Amino acid sequence: TPEGFKDFFAIEERLGQGDFAKLYICRHKTSGLYYTVKEVDTTNGNPIEIRRSRAEITALRHLRGAPNIIQLIDHFIDGNITYLVLEKMSGVTLWERILEKEVYTEREARQVCKSLFSAVDYCHKRHIAHRNIQLENLLLSEENNDASIRLADFGLSKKVEREESLRTIVGTCVYR
Repeated sequence: TPEGFKDFFAIEERLGQGDFAKLYICRHKTSGLYYTVKEVDTTNGNPIEIRRSRAEITALRHLRGAPNIIQLIDHFIDGNITYLVLEKMSGVTLWERILEKEVYTEREARQVCKSLFSAVDYCHKRHIAHRNIQLENLLLSEENNDASIRLADFGLSKKVEREESLRTIVGTCVYR
């Protein structure tokens, strides 16, 4: 039988939950290294969730080695659960970081924008459109370093092969 996620990794701590997935810190059983794992449950057979997890895996494979984009280490499909093993994140989003500060300086915003623009440029040079950039999808790899952002959640991303590729309206309907 093929080996699954739980043969290699142990879930250590829950980081959070989104609309389509749960995030955890996991430890590789052999090396002891820590990663973030995104768990997508498709038990109800929801084609949207299945399509999103496949799109994310495809996009992140094309974006390996990218600056300021979360790195896909591996992925597993165990029955109705898809696990995306990603580089370890702090569990803090840029949205949360901005809310906790009383003042967010222009210098800090400039550093974040520079990192974000670098990530978007890398995506576009590889003909990938993220299609859901928002503060909640910018994760900090280091809790107290705003410039350590990683663009994440490529579930709505699309490979742009021709101009007509981006006709579908997607994104977050209500932004806080």
